[in-house]
Amino acid sequence: MDTSALIDYFNQADISYDVWAEQRRGKVTASLVHKLMKGFNNETAKTYIKTVAGESIGIYDDDNYQSPAMIAGTINEYTAMQEYCKLPDIGQVIYGSKIFVPLGENAGVSPDGVELKDFEKIYLEVKCPFTPNKYVELVLSDNLKKDRPDVYWQCVMNMLVLDCQAAKVLVYHPKKGLRVIDVPRIEEDVIECQEAINKAVELKLQLTEKLLDV
Repeated sequence: MDTSALIDYFNQADISYDVWAEQRRGKVTASLVHKLMKGFNNETAKTYIKTVAGESIGIYDDDNYQSPAMIAGTINEYTAMQEYCKLPDIGQVIYGSKIFVPLGENAGVSPDGVELKDFEKIYLEVKCPFTPNKYVELVLSDNLKKDRPDVYWQCVMNMLVLDCQAAKVLVYHPKKGLRVIDVPRIEEDVIECQEAINKAVELKLQLTEKLLDV
């Protein structure tokens, strides 16, 4: 994705929650792509694909309930980005809420932000842990792929879709401030992620076809 197209997506940010949720519904998304990364013979992947297939034909929960953790994250995300922009040697940072960037017709990402620096794009993923254990897991991790695969693969899929050369996780807590975790782009993992998405979409479409015949 070229930079101008990416900026256009962020300029369209802050749509309503309902519209944003509808854009994501029935699609493989970065926040849950980790469910596919241990193969397709485990129940986690099978359940996720069934869920996406069901959503695509209108079977989903209409409840717009947002947990305390989600609300806290929304409130603190803006502050985290502001704090990051104050750091030295930071490029141009673009960010916004409730964005959806599609990957084909059956997948996509909701990026938190992107830093444009030295002709590179760096994906920015904000995490505002609501519980002490989640905060500790992130800030003490020296292997995000092992310790927090959900966060790692979320970054990988965003780097894939947005064509970013690296990623950073911005861990923010009001009492502890901002911590930044670098996530390098590893091409083998990007390819693995793309292959998993392709396989999941294929299986989802097969299920959808069967469901439409019921």
